[in-house]
Amino acid sequence: MDDNVYATTTCESGGDITLPTAPTKYGYTFQGWSSYVPIEYLESTGTQWIDTGVVGDTDFLRIVFEFENKSLQKNWQSVFGSYIDEDTSAWRLIINNQKIGYINTNTQAGQGAVGYNFSDEKKYFVDLKYKSVEINGENYVFDAPRGKTNDRTILLYDSNNNETTISARIYYFQIYDNDTLVRDFVPALDGNGVPCMFDRVGNKFYYNAGTGDFVAGPVVNE
Repeated sequence: MDDNVYATTTCESGGDITLPTAPTKYGYTFQGWSSYVPIEYLESTGTQWIDTGVVGDTDFLRIVFEFENKSLQKNWQSVFGSYIDEDTSAWRLIINNQKIGYINTNTQAGQGAVGYNFSDEKKYFVDLKYKSVEINGENYVFDAPRGKTNDRTILLYDSNNNETTISARIYYFQIYDNDTLVRDFVPALDGNGVPCMFDRVGNKFYYNAGTGDFVAGPVVNE
């Protein structure tokens, strides 16, 4: 906006950074903080994951994202999930059983899920809603879920149930609650060049909660 310093913030190494309120100035549009560098995708190598902080309540959520599966083994790996146990359904996308939606492990398809062949090395657009899902332009309808699944938060690259973290690229990940966008994750580099997700709703960086380091895609211009 100009060369003035409006605010500074500090955090511990590896911790989340909460950005100050975006400044306003008549006649100008704030384009974001200089430390936010968008990248094409954020890739987990199989040990990195992110906690979105959003509870997997299927009554109200809608999830829109693009991803590419990079895994060679497919043993109960989830692109995202808030799964809790075998008797409780939850939002998930699992690769080995090729299921997406509201999934119960005991019944596999659960009360609201569809089967889909998610191949390796291919990019997928997914729009998951209460009773339906769109995958790369194809629409599927499933039975209504049973209501609130659990109080676990949705993880990216994992299912929140101590299962194998997937190797995959996520290009963006949006979570809506009652049609309100509550998380708008874009892959990014922070001010120190650390690959992470940046939430454009809360103006906050979300970092790896697993081990090792994410692989950063190429820098893009917004």
